[in-house]
Amino acid sequence: MESIGMVINQTKNEVTLFSLKDYHTIKLNSDSQSAEPIKALGEHFDSHMSWNNYIQKVLARTSQTVKLIKNIGRWISTENALKIVTNHYFGQSYYCSPVWMNCSLSFENWNRLKSQCNRVL
Repeated sequence: MESIGMVINQTKNEVTLFSLKDYHTIKLNSDSQSAEPIKALGEHFDSHMSWNNYIQKVLARTSQTVKLIKNIGRWISTENALKIVTNHYFGQSYYCSPVWMNCSLSFENWNRLKSQCNRVL
């Protein structure tokens, strides 16, 4: 990047190697090295793409929405309840799903997501 005149702010950049094998540290220079996990678009990605921490974070974030829906469900119409579920719960649950919702998601994580989804429905 330096050869084409680009300047990199080393304090604001991270690098990680995504691999199904063991993670290896990449030395960039004397001041920086690869990060584990890396944060992008507000979400954390680990080098093995296991998604365990990410799914745990999603479930914690959406559990409050599940409680809200449960508490107000009896006072609002079915149509409004469906809007809340669609906009809030599914919006939070499936943010960045094209990245993480793939064959590398473990069976356990699928079940955790499915279980919470069934509860909210």
